[in-house]
Amino acid sequence: MNFNPGSWLKNKDLYKYLAAIPIPAIIILIAVLIPFNNQTIFEPPWLLPVLNTVFVFAISIAVAYISAKSYLSGGSLSIFLLGCGMLAFGSAYLPSGWVIAAPGGINISVTLSNTGALFGSIFHLMGAILTSMRVNPELDSKRRQRNLTLAYPGILIFIILLTITSIQGITPLFFIQGTGPTLLRQVVAGTAAVLFAISAILFIRLYSRLKEIYLYWYALALMLLAVDLFAVLLVHTVGSLINWAARLPLYLGGIYFLNAIFIARKTARTRGISIEEAVANFFHESEENFKVLVETANDAIVSFDNEGRV
Repeated sequence: MNFNPGSWLKNKDLYKYLAAIPIPAIIILIAVLIPFNNQTIFEPPWLLPVLNTVFVFAISIAVAYISAKSYLSGGSLSIFLLGCGMLAFGSAYLPSGWVIAAPGGINISVTLSNTGALFGSIFHLMGAILTSMRVNPELDSKRRQRNLTLAYPGILIFIILLTITSIQGITPLFFIQGTGPTLLRQVVAGTAAVLFAISAILFIRLYSRLKEIYLYWYALALMLLAVDLFAVLLVHTVGSLINWAARLPLYLGGIYFLNAIFIARKTARTRGISIEEAVANFFHESEENFKVLVETANDAIVSFDNEGRV
C-alpha cells in the first residue's frame, strides 16, 4: 500500500475546514431568524439550567482545572489567565440558568451571563496577548500557588456576590422581556464579543506558528462564543427562535472546548506526560523543539507541501 503524504495532508486540512463550517452556518441561520424575534416559542424552566450546567459550567470548570494544574507545573501566565477566564465564564453561566424561572429571573440571568462573558473575554484577551509576546513563565512555585489561591477563589466570590446583588435588584437593569436589552447590556455583550473574537484570531495565529491542533480547536471555541454574544445583541425576547439560535454556538463552543481537552489527553498519552504538562507545552514546546531539531539534526529533514511535493 502506497502512502501519499499529499493526500494525508489534504484530509487533515479538510477535517479542520469542516470543524470551522458551523461558524458561518450559524451566522446565516441567525440572519434568517431575525424577523421572528418577538415571540416566545419554547422556554421550559428546566432546559436552560441543564444545558448551561452541562455544556458551559462543567466543561469550563474542567478547562479551568487543567489550566491551573498546567500553570503550577509550567508557570505560563497565559495559561493562568485562560483558566481565570474559563472559571469566570462558566461559574457565571451556572446560576444564570437556574434563576431564569424566578421573578425577574430573565434580567438576572442576562446580567450574570453577560457579565461573566465580559470578564472571561478580558482574561482570554490578556492571555492571548501574553502568549503572542512570549512572556517568560513564572519560575517561583510559591508565587504560582499564591496567584491561584487569590485568583480562583476571588473570581468565585465575585460571581456569588454578583448573583446575590442581581437577585436583590441592586445591579443595573440589563434586559426587559419583550422590550429587549438596555444600552448597558449591549455595551457589555458587544465588548465581550469583540474581545473573544480578537482572542480567537490571536490563537489561530499561534496555531499557525506552533501547529498544535489543540490551539486550533480552542480558537474555534472562542470564535463560537463571540458569535453567540454578537447574536444575543439582536434578541428581544428570551425563548424566541433567534434566542435559541444564539444559544447554539454557546453550547457548540462547549463541545469544542471539550474536544480540545480530549486532544490534550491524547497528546499527553502519546508523549508520556500528564495532560497538564501537555497543555503547558502546547504554548511553547513545538517551536522550541523544532528549532533544536533543525539545529542539531545529523540527518536530512524532508517535508511535503499540500500537493505532496518534496
